[in-house]
Amino acid sequence: MSSSEAVKTTRPRNRKSQIVAAAADLFRVHGYHGVALADVADAVGISAPALYRHVRNKQELLLTTVQGGFNSLDGAARRSTDVDGLVTALVTLSMTRSGLAGLWQREARHLPDEEHAALRAQLTDLVKHMAGLLRAERNDLTDANAELVAWSLLGVLASLAARRVDLPSRRLEHVARQVAYAVVRCDVRADPAAKLVNRRSHRSDSESRREQLLNAAAELFDRRGFGSVSMNDIGSAVGIAGPSVYKHFAGKADLLAAVMVRGYERLHAGLPQVHAAPDPRTALTILMRSHIDFSVQNSYLIGLLISERDQLPDKERAASVRAQKDYLDVWVRIVDRALPGREPGELQLMVNAAFTVINNLVRTGRTNRRSDLADRLTELTLAIVATDL
Repeated sequence: MSSSEAVKTTRPRNRKSQIVAAAADLFRVHGYHGVALADVADAVGISAPALYRHVRNKQELLLTTVQGGFNSLDGAARRSTDVDGLVTALVTLSMTRSGLAGLWQREARHLPDEEHAALRAQLTDLVKHMAGLLRAERNDLTDANAELVAWSLLGVLASLAARRVDLPSRRLEHVARQVAYAVVRCDVRADPAAKLVNRRSHRSDSESRREQLLNAAAELFDRRGFGSVSMNDIGSAVGIAGPSVYKHFAGKADLLAAVMVRGYERLHAGLPQVHAAPDPRTALTILMRSHIDFSVQNSYLIGLLISERDQLPDKERAASVRAQKDYLDVWVRIVDRALPGREPGELQLMVNAAFTVINNLVRTGRTNRRSDLADRLTELTLAIVATDL
């Protein structure tokens, strides 16, 4: 080939950004263990050796991906000088970068402990900054409740990551903004008798071996992710050898399915009382409290229902999807009867926002340990589903 026929190719200056964006999408859809660096290279249109010029390994790529999202969130919040600016900035960011919440909730667990702790510290510091903006405008909020509201605001925005609702983009943004304002304006009461308690351990010496294994598996799957836990890990957690676990469960997927079934059974256990309520408002109150009480006491199960469904075999996964949809439909119907006037898509968005706020707060360090958490979550949930549009 002559020099005039040669085609000179150069690497685009934003190649690293392309790699990170592609990795974020792949991690969000397939999970950390379901993605190879070769998949990322294919998505960008480069060879695997070319990819290694930018990242050393998959963990580094995951860290870069999550850290980039955190930096965007942190920058948007810290550029805000008041609550109005904060809500606007975060809603706008969430409409364009909806994958960050999923990466943090599901995939960041696969980072080394030190790096995960550093990200958690960054997020906690951001919440303190947001709480400071809230306290500057709301002197009725205690420091602890201002942080609770800040975490809840992040939960509302995280719910947009799963926005499978039939709403035009502008209407979606409007509803999200109004729900965010409902949270930051919520009358969160101060309980002078509130204290910190420890809820995270659900184990008892009187439990059967099967119960011990189910509880241990739920905790390990939630903390590390299904793909990072072995049967040996589960056995060790209850003081037996890994092969002995097979006396109770056929395999790890069977254990996960049993834990998930237990979660949905307990979540649905309060529905008969809801349906027997004398009026729609009472039904809504019972439904909220039943869901919140379950979530506060079963944070590991909540974590699995959020993040590990895709690890189930096809039949069990389909059943899990149906159970989740049926439960969401119950909430939408009850909220609509108690507080009519909103479109189905708007109700779904509000209910999903309420779920995400509850799920996040019961799984967030210090907030999970508040003895008054269920009461405060009831106030926040009612504010969300009663949002005036």
